[in-house]
Amino acid sequence: MASGAIFSAAVSTAVTVVDRRSRIKSFIFYNPGAADGEFTLRDGGPTGTTVIKVNVKAGDTVDHFIHEMGVYCSTDIHCSIPTSGGHATIFYD
Repeated sequence: MASGAIFSAAVSTAVTVVDRRSRIKSFIFYNPGAADGEFTLRDGGPTGTTVIKVNVKAGDTVDHFIHEMGVYCSTDIHCSIPTSGGHATIFYD
């Protein structure tokens, strides 16, 4: 992990955001759909351990800063987007 550096990735499909150990520091989830949708961040790919799961109301945005050390992912950070679509920006180190 880079010392003190914070990176970001913007995604709109289910994807591995970063393929190395990292700490999730913050995220922004936007759900443009007509129905509520669930965003999931996992450690270990699409079937890995769920570390963050957020339900976002239709047409709404959720942004969250994680205090202190963030959420540690030992393998990678994978983001799943609601089936109705959505956008996520993940900040990590």
